[in-house]
Amino acid sequence: GDSSLAEPHLAAAATADRPPRDRARIESYRAIAALRAGDLERAAASAGTALAIADAHGLSDVAASACSNLGSAEQQRGDWGAALEAYERGLRLALALGKRSSELALRFNLANLRAAVGLIGRARDGLEDVRQRAQERGATYFIGAASLVSAELAILDGDAAAAFNELARAREAFGSIGASRDLDEVGLLEVEAHLVAGSHAAAADALAALAPPEAADVAARRGLVEGRAALAAGDLAAAEERLAWAEAHEAALPAARAEAAMWRAEAAEARGEPDRASAHRARAREAWERIGRSLPEPLRDAFRRHPGRRRLYPAPAAVDAPTVTGLPARALRWFLEVTRRLGGERDPRAVLDHAMDAALALTAAERGFVLLAETPTGPFMVAGARHVSRRALSGDHDGAFSRQIAERVVREERPVISADALADARFAASVSVHAMQLRSILCLPIRAHDEVLGALYLDHRFEADRFAHVDLELLRAFADQVAIALDGARMVEALRRRAAELEARTNELAQEQARVAQLMAAQEAEIDRLESALEARQQTLELRYDYASILGRSAPMRRLLARVDRVVDTSASVLVRGESGTGKELVARAIHFNGPRREGAFVAVSCAAMPEALLEAELFGAVKGAFTGADADRQGLVRRAEGGTLFLDEIGEMPLATQAKLLRVLQERRVRPVGGGVEVPVDFRLVAATHRDLAAEVRARRFREDLYFRLAVLELEVPPLRERVEDIPVLTRAFLDRLAEADGRPRPTVARDVVPLLSRHPWPGNVRELSNVLTRAYVFSGGARVSASDVELVRPPPRRVASRSEYEADERERILRALNANRWNVRATGRQLGIPSNTLYRKLKRYGIQRPG
Repeated sequence: GDSSLAEPHLAAAATADRPPRDRARIESYRAIAALRAGDLERAAASAGTALAIADAHGLSDVAASACSNLGSAEQQRGDWGAALEAYERGLRLALALGKRSSELALRFNLANLRAAVGLIGRARDGLEDVRQRAQERGATYFIGAASLVSAELAILDGDAAAAFNELARAREAFGSIGASRDLDEVGLLEVEAHLVAGSHAAAADALAALAPPEAADVAARRGLVEGRAALAAGDLAAAEERLAWAEAHEAALPAARAEAAMWRAEAAEARGEPDRASAHRARAREAWERIGRSLPEPLRDAFRRHPGRRRLYPAPAAVDAPTVTGLPARALRWFLEVTRRLGGERDPRAVLDHAMDAALALTAAERGFVLLAETPTGPFMVAGARHVSRRALSGDHDGAFSRQIAERVVREERPVISADALADARFAASVSVHAMQLRSILCLPIRAHDEVLGALYLDHRFEADRFAHVDLELLRAFADQVAIALDGARMVEALRRRAAELEARTNELAQEQARVAQLMAAQEAEIDRLESALEARQQTLELRYDYASILGRSAPMRRLLARVDRVVDTSASVLVRGESGTGKELVARAIHFNGPRREGAFVAVSCAAMPEALLEAELFGAVKGAFTGADADRQGLVRRAEGGTLFLDEIGEMPLATQAKLLRVLQERRVRPVGGGVEVPVDFRLVAATHRDLAAEVRARRFREDLYFRLAVLELEVPPLRERVEDIPVLTRAFLDRLAEADGRPRPTVARDVVPLLSRHPWPGNVRELSNVLTRAYVFSGGARVSASDVELVRPPPRRVASRSEYEADERERILRALNANRWNVRATGRQLGIPSNTLYRKLKRYGIQRPG
């Protein structure tokens, strides 16, 4: 929580030569620290830098977080339009990438901003959604944050009881995680809730109980609340003093300055100073307008009708055209913009949200509803609502809108408009109109395909003649557009549901076919399957470490991991054998990072990639002048692996002279640099890997026998991909997901015929070849869906056998490898090789193959 201490460290880190992802993350952290310190200019600059780095290098996941930070800085600076743009972009990225934590933060930020703008209904819906998601994920902070903003909205509604309830939830959440700044804000809102309830003494007591806030902007906010409390208590001098202090405070946010100026106008009015009140009010209006001008045009009317700003804008922003043909350019632009947004939506909920926001923006109504009905007499379903509390929408909605007027509009298919419903003879007998004290009412039918779907219902409970300026024909055209968009969105949703049902049915049929095939399997295969499953479960339970980096849990891989599990904690040398491309280095890394030397370095070198002279210097180090080009002392990889692991890949390619020197290092645990005269003690663990048969290399005198016995203390065999084809689906999914993540794209879908095609290939290049094949398929498919036509497999040339003796030697070796891989289970070996059990037993006898021991 100490931003002043954090910033110097972050600044120092930012100057280092780091990869783009690290630089972007560091700038994001600097933005967060600046936000907490109240330095909004620095916060916006750092967040903007982080976003620029992420965009330049395609780091979409980092860009989502940077958008959240940038939006927070811009919102507090008063540029709400830029904040809205940043939040919406960040949410799109978070949804596309499946970043649930960023998505939750951005959903809350959007709901909070919408509440501040005046989109109260959408804000309430968003906050409830955030609360549910936070509860599911155990995100305590966002539970408290959603309750805090909900309390602010309840205070705007004048509902003190609901505000206290929300504040209690917020205090409990923030208290459990020690969020001191947020607890300060809870305390200030509790004072405001007491003022709304008319409990001035309770408000004064709550203020007195508050500790001085740590954040400067919260301190300025406290001055504003103290001024309001003094104004409510009738202490006008104290009210003016505290409000003036809050407005002039250097850390006060632009919105808080505007709010302080508004309340200073109220205090001046109470003192009988109309001129000073007008000056304060003009200053407040100017401050709010600077914020409002940053918003998109369709949101500015909602901004002015916000309950906290409505007193500054007594006259509605009216569209004063009598007919559609005489509409001014502003109204036409509004209609075209709304029509475009409605036409682009495929989500019925989003269509209703846009419709309600647009209708309120045009008419300056207090409340709005989209009502859908199956029959002219209802029952009506409230499909969308704005500026209506959830309590009013509970039950049968009788207390939310006039059912009589809605039924009349749907039944007669004609609009109803009333300048003053309380005095309108048509509604003299309407209980709901008089119970809700409705003044202005406007209700239009929503039609699609010559059918009335429901009604667009707008009203105002406090002002008569509110809709006199509204062009009825424009709203009729708008209602028709809503109906078309809603009908289209419903059709798309129905098609999606049908497609999902068909896919589910197809999956059920496929599963049923698989079950039938299983029932028809031979009893011997079933017994073997159960034995393998039991063995696999036992091995899984016996694993002590996590090998998440090694993909695949087939029977050969489980056996390999079980052996890895046994060698991890030892310090003995390990020899990893396997064909090229099987992942021998991954096994070596698993041994290191799960073992006791995990805190030390993992140093890897390929013995096949360097000439003899360079390899020796690279391994053992060299002193300055030892050979041409040795212009400085070189430490060597053996010493760099001190306290860690040295991994020698393709050790079978190491020259004999170098083998002798390596053997001495392993025996003496001391190393002498090339050209040096002093030996240095070393402590490292050796893991070597080869695709060769080192025992055969020893017999051929190409590898030292004494070094072989030093290396092969513990041996691990990595199975080739052709012996673990059941791992191909997991590998395929993982490789494609990594490719998509690197490109910042959603994970691609895989056609059903891809995995069977891959499973039939012999994979001479093993996992490395599979990775290359999938990379080509991903690129040529466009990255959205990979099908069998995108997969290009290169068939290896047929293997030629020069003689019968060579053929038999090769077959004997293949049988031995399969027996070892299947732990000498003859039936499993026969299935793997495609050889019947009786035939396999004859071959074992012919080749003299017997189980060891």
